Amino acid sequence: MAMTLLQLVQATCRELALAVPNAVATTTDQQVLQMYALASDVGRELIDLPHDWQALITEGSLTTDATGYSALPSTYHRMINRTQWDR
Repeated sequence: MAMTLLQLVQATCRELALAVPNAVATTTDQQVLQMYALASDVGRELIDLPHDWQALITEGSLTTDATGYSALPSTYHRMINRTQWDR
């Protein structure tokens, strides 16, 4: 089941018997900000796992010329092995 960051933090707060926030990204509550930071850390760790998450896979293309490659999208993390061929 997919959950938003807010839903995830709210569920965690309920489990820990903490005050349940109405917002995460704009809060000033230090406990909620810590949960936000921890969730971001876990997300980065999941991206770095050697697994090709189907929900994160998108097809793209690179155009080259004499000056080099075009810029990669800001969401680019890595190329999937054995997918670099000419269509």
